[in-house]
Amino acid sequence: VNHVGDWGTQFGMLIAHLKDNYPDFKTNTPPISDLVAFYKESKARFDADPAFKERAQQEVVALQGGNEENLKAWRLICEVSRVEFEKIYERLEVTVEEKGESFYNPYMPSMVQELMDAKLADVSDGAKVIVSGAQVPLTDLTQADVERLLQSNLLKTPMNEQPALVQCLTNEGFVVDDQENVQCLKVGSGKKERLLALTAVDSNMGLETASKIAKGLSEALVKTQKTKQGKQLVVNAGFLDALHATPGLVSSTEESADSVFVPSFTYPFMIQKRDGGFTYDTTDLAALRYRLDEENVDRVIYVTDVGQEPHFMMLFAAAKDVGYFSPQKQRCDHVGFGLVFGPDGKKLKTREGDTIRLADLLDEAPKRSYEESV
Repeated sequence: VNHVGDWGTQFGMLIAHLKDNYPDFKTNTPPISDLVAFYKESKARFDADPAFKERAQQEVVALQGGNEENLKAWRLICEVSRVEFEKIYERLEVTVEEKGESFYNPYMPSMVQELMDAKLADVSDGAKVIVSGAQVPLTDLTQADVERLLQSNLLKTPMNEQPALVQCLTNEGFVVDDQENVQCLKVGSGKKERLLALTAVDSNMGLETASKIAKGLSEALVKTQKTKQGKQLVVNAGFLDALHATPGLVSSTEESADSVFVPSFTYPFMIQKRDGGFTYDTTDLAALRYRLDEENVDRVIYVTDVGQEPHFMMLFAAAKDVGYFSPQKQRCDHVGFGLVFGPDGKKLKTREGDTIRLADLLDEAPKRSYEESV
């Protein structure tokens, strides 16, 4: 089975670019046999033109929703690719069944709705997500747990609206007043240290900034102490107060110790974007469900570069959480083969369009082999 990447953001770019350059594509077949060059042109516009980027994203949503004009453009582009695929199949003397990402599109809307109805998925910042994790007693929290709690919960609400957390971080020297007496959070260290107003510390910071802040704070809020029983992790008491002060975060019962839900990953598994579009996560979850339920496979092995390992760990966890995957009955593995670098020593990125064509690799391999052997 060939799981071709025939769906997603890249097709939004291609469809938007096709409509702009060949508005009569529905009646006159456009000359786009060199799809690599066509892709590079659309990617350059996507990166440089915010208006084009937004339109490309909307073209994806329309495609996923079954818009007939977009489906015709998509079929046209796929057929150009398929001609080149067939040449490779013949050369390698292989027969494959094409079952790409688009195959699972009909299954995705109902799957998302079923997960929402069963309360196995939730809404976060307008998107529909699955959050894998577990209840952890407050006495057992680790630095990694605190980091994920900060990023997934406390750093999403404006910090100036969390007095308990502000007090905790003030006591630890992280919250200070700037020259205009505005409360700020110290971010970074040394020459890279800067002050960020507490009103700006929220979900709009961006994933990378939030991740760096959460990591820095967690290192200060969890300490290792020596006891008679050995080394023990101790979480800042003020931070525990901040957890208790966050509505609905800490679970407390007479039968068990206070605990908190700790996400397994720093960001959730997104099954539908706020604009209604589906994601790589949605496709892979629908595909895994189909393979396990409809094709009744016992084991699924994903072979990709190691950079995608976090995605597949999240996929397996999400599938297990919603009941699609049972580790007792089936097995899912990711096999990472390292990274693929170009002649310049930089990682090849297929989405950038600067990859080495398989046909060229097949041409060059025998030549290199011969040169090495003589």
